[in-house]
Amino acid sequence: MIKKFAATVKRSIHELAFLGLLEKRLQFILFANNKNKIEK
Repeated sequence: MIKKFAATVKRSIHELAFLGLLEKRLQFILFANNKNKIEK
């Protein structure tokens, strides 16, 4: 049972880290788009 719980926690941490990376990438893309709009 404890092993199963540990595996679930590990998976959750991986998913959160992955979502965090996606969010950073989205923010970077949005920031780049805004910069392009301002420059035009």
